[in-house]
Amino acid sequence: IHEIQHDLDLLLSVVSSAQHPAIRVRAVCVAATLCNLTRKGEQARLAYELAKSVPEPELQAYDLAALDCARAMLAFQIGDSQASLKHLEAAVAVTTSTGLASSVAVRVHTGLGIHACLAGRYEEGIPHHTAALQTAIRLGNDGLCAGSCGNLAACFGRLGAQRDQLNWARRALAYQSPRFEGYPELQAAYWAALGHASLDDRSAALDTMARVDARMPPGVPDSIRSVWALMKADVLWALGSEKSARTTALEGIAAD
Repeated sequence: IHEIQHDLDLLLSVVSSAQHPAIRVRAVCVAATLCNLTRKGEQARLAYELAKSVPEPELQAYDLAALDCARAMLAFQIGDSQASLKHLEAAVAVTTSTGLASSVAVRVHTGLGIHACLAGRYEEGIPHHTAALQTAIRLGNDGLCAGSCGNLAACFGRLGAQRDQLNWARRALAYQSPRFEGYPELQAAYWAALGHASLDDRSAALDTMARVDARMPPGVPDSIRSVWALMKADVLWALGSEKSARTTALEGIAAD
């Protein structure tokens, strides 16, 4: 996590000082991803403000779509869903007109799927996340594949399709790297554990959460620990362990 923080500080410096706009775009894109891992709102806000300063007229189509996608991610992280959707729509216009099939296209579909889910339209989110996964598979990008599978697990979980939820969550976890991957890993583990709980497999649910606890390194931001504690509390409640669920939830609230 300390390495991520150092890299993020360096990237933000590049965004604010690099002469070539394309280099600034690449720095913004990586910064948006790292901000999503650290979940520190003040840095996401700074990155978003710096992203606004990148001159668009000097960018090629790919970089322009990538910039809008990064802006969408950052706007979402600071709680401005309207701005996030506006940036995504701009990125869609570019990717549609140019036929881009890249990591940018994956992130555009992912963003649209997330916004559909935020509005409670989970069935509408499934085609977007499926399209994101198909492109990620063609690119051979395990990280993007994991994120797409995790998002599909969330969609099916919200729709009450527990077996589909569990299958997609397992696929997401199968893509994980040896390093702890922050919130995307928590999401996949949460839906896997909750799926096991809904199918009355208590030991599998507890084992899933224990694996995340063992992988989470020292120095993880309080916001990550808080989210994970609340997720675990949700699973414990589903398992009928109400006392443990309340204790864990209180730990999550105190951590943030």
